[in-house]
Amino acid sequence: MVITVILYLRKCISGLIMNKTKFGNQQGIVLLWVLMVFLIIVIISSTLIAMTLTEYRITLNNKQGIQAYYLAEAGIQIALHYLHHYPEYRGELLNDPSYEKPLLVGDGRINSIIISDEFDCIKLVSEAEVGNVKKRAEVLLEIKFFEDK
Repeated sequence: MVITVILYLRKCISGLIMNKTKFGNQQGIVLLWVLMVFLIIVIISSTLIAMTLTEYRITLNNKQGIQAYYLAEAGIQIALHYLHHYPEYRGELLNDPSYEKPLLVGDGRINSIIISDEFDCIKLVSEAEVGNVKKRAEVLLEIKFFEDK
């Protein structure tokens, strides 16, 4: 397509140089207008392609951020479930032999789930990653015991 246009323009230019018509040099102006319109179309097309690629990258980054957030939240849920069965456990949960490190889920992975004591609370920290986006979720659990009356 481009080669055809270039050959056609070359033929027109050589025809203008070789054959002077009754219009003199005014035929070259049409060629100039065609070239300018073609240049404007190329610039507009390039701009639209660049804008589309930018929007795609923004959307992909947003999607990966949301997925990483929910993976980090899933890590917190895993820690809560583990604490329900082993309330005294503290440390990196993914070091436990029953889990793989990192824990692969869908397009992402949970890199760490940490259960630790902090003051009178239990702190749960989960870190997840999807693509190049990393998210971290932290929860403080306050445990209160009530006496039966």
